[in-house]
Amino acid sequence: IGGIFRENGLFLNDNYKELQKYKDVYKNKRCFLIANGPSLTVDDLNLLKGEYTFGCNKIFYLFDKSEWRPTFYCVLDEDYIAKYQDEIFSYIDMPVFTNNVIAKRLKPENKERKTILYSQQIMYSNFKAWPNLMSYTYATKQGTIMSFVMAVALYMGFSEINVLGMDNTSTTAGNHFVGYKEDKSLEANLNRRIKENGWDANHWKNQTEIEMSEFRKYADSNGIKIYNVTRGGKLEVFPRRDLDECFEQIKK
Repeated sequence: IGGIFRENGLFLNDNYKELQKYKDVYKNKRCFLIANGPSLTVDDLNLLKGEYTFGCNKIFYLFDKSEWRPTFYCVLDEDYIAKYQDEIFSYIDMPVFTNNVIAKRLKPENKERKTILYSQQIMYSNFKAWPNLMSYTYATKQGTIMSFVMAVALYMGFSEINVLGMDNTSTTAGNHFVGYKEDKSLEANLNRRIKENGWDANHWKNQTEIEMSEFRKYADSNGIKIYNVTRGGKLEVFPRRDLDECFEQIKK
């Protein structure tokens, strides 16, 4: 019910008044969603300077190697924010998008002079593409951060979305970009979740396929183009596009 009110601009708190300003403001624009797979390179990030980009999680470990910075930043994992929020907000000064659960767990000093916007998290058993952040953020206990990043980009109205670094080979330690500082405790927590839920070793790869396939259907039904510009990897849900050619077209 609260979501219906918010969709119609009723009973909005300061968070939703600000979030409302982002609705469809980037129509007819393109953006790049940066996943943290092993194919991601500093050289490719440098190509993105001046473009609308979304980063997530530990992307800031590449900030000392590149002048590139994401336009927007997303974070969604409760364990991650509990352990790393001080580090995150020492690097992140662009608008942050998250859910209400994470927003409530942020320390006042980390929110100071930051733009942090949240959407109400609603848990469901099966995933579907749901980019209306004013009503709620569609979440499942097995979901991935990139599904939220995709939802934010669609909410903002981007008509062309390019995904980079979404290798979809694994989410375990040792399978991120060079310079990513692995945390064995988070890896152990990931394995615990797999065991507790009875998932197999390929769960996260399969889940990514499920989520991105739903977004492909949504995009096709709404006249939105989504391309995979990752160099290699195993995600074949979206049409492939060469990153270099993409930027040659932009320069023209």
